[in-house]
Amino acid sequence: MKTALVTGASRGLGEALVVCLAKRGYRVHGLVRTPQAAEVLHARCAAAMPIIGDVARPEVITAIHEALSRRTDGVHLLINNAGSGASIRAMHDGIEEEIAAHVNVHCLGALRVSRAALPFLRRAEPALIVNVSSRFGSTARAAAGLFQGHALSYAYPIAKAAQNMLTLRMAEELRSSQVRVCAVHPGQVQTASGSPDAITTPTEAAVRLLDWLESPPADLHGCYVDLDTGRQGW
Repeated sequence: MKTALVTGASRGLGEALVVCLAKRGYRVHGLVRTPQAAEVLHARCAAAMPIIGDVARPEVITAIHEALSRRTDGVHLLINNAGSGASIRAMHDGIEEEIAAHVNVHCLGALRVSRAALPFLRRAEPALIVNVSSRFGSTARAAAGLFQGHALSYAYPIAKAAQNMLTLRMAEELRSSQVRVCAVHPGQVQTASGSPDAITTPTEAAVRLLDWLESPPADLHGCYVDLDTGRQGW
């Protein structure tokens, strides 16, 4: 039986991933921020094993490590999904704080969780880290003008672009191991912070992502994939 860890598991895509992974026979751990969220997740999926911790805080590393040490020897799949939307769309008061907060969650949060899980990923080799990215984190798309007309915040695209660079750095460090790393844009998912043109439900997106992971390309390591269009320009 394979083991998975999913962050941002209290709602949306994260919760859907936990449910779908459990149905596929995984021992699945879902990272949530509060005991109340843990109870809700367990009610939604009895097989889920919640871990309580906030990716925005350094203490999450200890929380994850202690929970996994009690429950498993190895982790085969880590999905860094935790995140949130942003609102400030112009250079005025509060923009610095919002950008810093989102980089802390989307980039440093993924780094903290990956650090905590890495010893368990190494024990389960081959293993995979999936950083859930966004089309809006693509500097190549932004430079090509593909987001003109979208009412984008400053913080969310910047944070996702930072997370994409984190993916590349992690991939370089782990190149000689059997722990692979990739960034995936799961499509336009209908979540509380989703874009207005979102057309895919969280469950549909979770099923599609997990189906894709069952037969990933051989050169998956260090790549950025859009599940709608294929390889994505960084």
